[in-house]
Amino acid sequence: MASDDDKHARVTPAALGSAPIALRLPDELWLRIIAAFDYRRLRRIRRVCKRFERLVQDQRFDAKLFRRMPVGGELKPGKKVALHPLLEVVDCVRVQHDDAMIMPGFYKDPSVSRKELEDDPVDKTATSREDKDKDGADDDEAKGDGELKDWNGLDYPAAREYATSPACKALEVSMMGQYGFSRNESFVVRDASGVRCDKVLKAIAAYWCKPAPAGAANRARREWGWPKSRKVVKREALGDHSFFEGWSKPVVQKDGSVYLEANPLGS
Repeated sequence: MASDDDKHARVTPAALGSAPIALRLPDELWLRIIAAFDYRRLRRIRRVCKRFERLVQDQRFDAKLFRRMPVGGELKPGKKVALHPLLEVVDCVRVQHDDAMIMPGFYKDPSVSRKELEDDPVDKTATSREDKDKDGADDDEAKGDGELKDWNGLDYPAAREYATSPACKALEVSMMGQYGFSRNESFVVRDASGVRCDKVLKAIAAYWCKPAPAGAANRARREWGWPKSRKVVKREALGDHSFFEGWSKPVVQKDGSVYLEANPLGS
């Protein structure tokens, strides 16, 4: 049986020379290569091996990966701000306080993987809803965990990342813009340590659960045949115009807060 010394002796420059070229590149060169990657590609390369997972932890990627804390005075009007991809793929009309459903078509998006251990070969977020319908109940469903568990954005590590880059301490959100039920329909999400995705999603859910204005509520009651005594929330008052169509580009305001407005809702 070979001794430990024999095993270590086998690790020679010649042996390393037979490895794939990519594995022979030094860390600093790889850091220069992946510096050109965007959020999604950085998240994806983390899944290749533990070495890349370690490289992506370098602080030079903090801004692109929405993990850089707010910096005082950085956000000024005209400053370009990126919105976190998770907020783009969650249905921000049907979002609930504890359930932020990923919209169909984004289940395979590696940027919103639930897996924190990127070398785990089994990632159920890579399975589409259509695959489930075709193949029948999966392991989660068989365990009674429920079909939608894998696609609740609040369960993803990305939910704890900052909502914008650069990160902001105040994010003003308007879900309906000029088409709102009334003026000043926007709300502000605040956090002195930086506004994170999960806090934004929960604030949006709370907005849709507020009572609808009297006129909109009465229209909804007539449309659905509800009794006059039935309480109607804003989400219910949307009628057919309830499909989330994404966001306009975030804008930095004079006070350093960021304004975010949803595109007109579809039908």
